[in-house]
Amino acid sequence: MDEYKDRALGELSDAELFDQVCPIVARPAVRGLTSFTLHAPLEVMARYGLMRLVDPSDRELARLQMVASAAVYGYQVDLMPDPARVYSFPDANTAAAELASTLTSGDADGMEALVLSIALQFGTKSLVNLLTPLALPTLTGASHSHIGLWLLLRHAEPAGVENASLLRAAARALAADPTGQMKSFQGMSIEGSQRLKTPPEQVSKEILDKLSHPAKGTLGGQSIRELVEAGEKTGNIDTLFGDFIRHDLSQPQIDAAFRAVLRVSAHSMLQHDLEQAKFGWSHCLNLPQSAFGLSSVTTDRKRALAAALVWIMAYRRVLPRASGTRPTANYPRFDASWRRKRPYATTFTW
Repeated sequence: MDEYKDRALGELSDAELFDQVCPIVARPAVRGLTSFTLHAPLEVMARYGLMRLVDPSDRELARLQMVASAAVYGYQVDLMPDPARVYSFPDANTAAAELASTLTSGDADGMEALVLSIALQFGTKSLVNLLTPLALPTLTGASHSHIGLWLLLRHAEPAGVENASLLRAAARALAADPTGQMKSFQGMSIEGSQRLKTPPEQVSKEILDKLSHPAKGTLGGQSIRELVEAGEKTGNIDTLFGDFIRHDLSQPQIDAAFRAVLRVSAHSMLQHDLEQAKFGWSHCLNLPQSAFGLSSVTTDRKRALAAALVWIMAYRRVLPRASGTRPTANYPRFDASWRRKRPYATTFTW
């Protein structure tokens, strides 16, 4: 706090402060990802985006937290140097092909350099569009790559490389294990050939029903990747949603499906086992939420929905204490005294 005052950081605008923090947390760690280095770029983008909603009395504390994240990151993390710049591309399609080829070859250095060069040449939105199909099915980087893409799209400048540098670690994670992909829906080869005739309202109802009582599974490890892999090994995702995904879906049908997924995600976050909230249900909420956000700007919306269905089914199958648990009144945040204090609170129903 003394340094914050001595350096007159309080005189900077939120945007200027964000621009000072970005170059620090954007540099990947030499020793690879930890929970801190994975989340720091995402945290800074999210905090900056939320700044306009902070109560004025808490605004300085919120700004200090951004600075604190950068200070700890810069002090504790052994940072990689900037990557070499890549030549310009004749068009975005050529850049997309180069991205896919570099990912397949497992070239982390090349992937990182490509992300910065594409952002510089084509702008942030084009970069997000090109990376989204590669990021959605990946299990590397705790499946967080697409969260960074969505936050970047929401909060970054429309062009330039400065904010896009926050994706450097995510780009390296994508190429670190090219085969670390979801296996459901035939590895996300989900081109539909036959129009689905089910009305959107029925689509939403059917997905809610299928997600309400998933068979109980066992988690093979503690990471997100292990959780998703455990969910996929059961085959439940393909069994329950394979036929649905194989169809040609209309935009209203995709919207209806996302509404159901996000509704179940929010329900799980609020009313399931609180011991799993921080590392479990919070990700069950923000992974599909970011996929939905990206689906508003990508032409491959069904891929975003397919990834969200994999995540939600894996979490719903593995984390609840018992199969098909419903809301209860046992959790502190939903007890009777809390309802009296917050009259708008109610038990969620499906």
